[in-house]
Formats: sequence, structure tokens, C-alpha cells
Amino acid sequence: MCDRLLLPAAIEGLYSAFSSYPLADHVEGCTHCVFDRDHALIHSAPLRQLSARALERYTEKSMSTWGSSEDFRHFLPRIFELQAKNTLEPTYVEIAFGKLAYAGWQAWPDSERESVRQYFMSLWIDVLDSRDFDGDETKSEAESYLSGFSRAGESLGPYLDIWLDGGLRYRREHFAATFDWFSDSLLETGRLSGGFWELQPSAELRAWLKSDEVQHKLLADRTGQI
Repeated sequence: MCDRLLLPAAIEGLYSAFSSYPLADHVEGCTHCVFDRDHALIHSAPLRQLSARALERYTEKSMSTWGSSEDFRHFLPRIFELQAKNTLEPTYVEIAFGKLAYAGWQAWPDSERESVRQYFMSLWIDVLDSRDFDGDETKSEAESYLSGFSRAGESLGPYLDIWLDGGLRYRREHFAATFDWFSDSLLETGRLSGGFWELQPSAELRAWLKSDEVQHKLLADRTGQI
């Protein structure tokens, strides 16, 4: 399991790990779906200052119709930083993290893969420890990020293990919200429904959510300690 880093340190780790990938003067793209204004946006500011607006279309089109894996790795630290700040559109969690699988990141150098995993784990801990779920949102960030990790091709086991950590302040709130989100599909067979789960494996998460041990620890009275 990755060491626990604070999220800002993990983001800096991304910038360090991917610093050798320069911005091309022109990032090749399909001329039918990538336009001059799109090219202008990704060149509109230094990497650390690029806005969500400048990167949203690139994130969506990256590698499928715009640029290479090397181009994606140039922008990756900023895309993931904006994702951690909830600046990108919510649906971009699965899109942005899913681009890792598209890029074949499991074959990247160890330092690059480790920096991504450090970021994932730090982001996950930040959600469960620092971001309360107040019930006004449609669904918990925890569910969205688990979906994103799965889209990247990650095993969810280490993230689910962390969810049981009694030191994480909002672990129960996020669990209750996620359990409610999947309540209907947990009664059925097959993939969990909702979002990208209908396109990716979910048996591991389903079994975990339905586990008596997990429910005992995370659906218990939130004012008590188990």
C-alpha cells in the first residue's frame, strides 16, 4: 500500500514525476473535432496556471482524437490537481482517470506510476477525512473517485481497506451515502448501476458494500465508536 502523503505533497509529486514532458508547439488533433480555439486554450498559460475551462475539452479528447500519451503526461499534473480541487466537471473524474488506462500507464516508468498511486491514495484519504457529506449533493465523492480509480484499472482493495480506518472523520457519512446510491442495484445481480459502473467491473465493490462486517463498522451509530 502507498505511504500516506498529504494531498498537496502528492500533487507536487506529480509535477516532479512528469516534468520531463514538454508542451509541444502544436498538439496534433483531429481537425473535425479539435479547433483553433481549443489549441489556443491549452497554450493560454503556464501549466500550473491553466484553468479548468482550458483543459476540459483536452481532457475529454486526449489521445482518442487529440495528442499522444506524452502530451497527456505533460498535462496530467494540472488535470489531476484541478480534479482534486473539484474544479473540473464532476463527470471528468472517470474521464480523466480513465485516460490512464487508455495511455497504458501500467507500462510507464516506476516513478510515474508510483506518483499517480500516491496521488490516488492521498486524494482518497482527503475525501474520507476532510470532506463532509452534507446530503445536499446527488452522491458522495467517494463513489465517484472509486469509479475513477476503477476506470484507471486499479484494484479497489487498498482503497476499501482504508475506508474502514477509524481515524477518518467522514468515512461513515460517505459510506451511508454510497450505500444509498446503490441501494436498488444491490438487490439485483450483475453490475452496479449508475454512472460508469455499468461499463466496468463492480463485483468487488458490491461484495464489500454488502459485507456484514463492513456494514457493522460503517452503518453503525455515527456518534459511537466501533
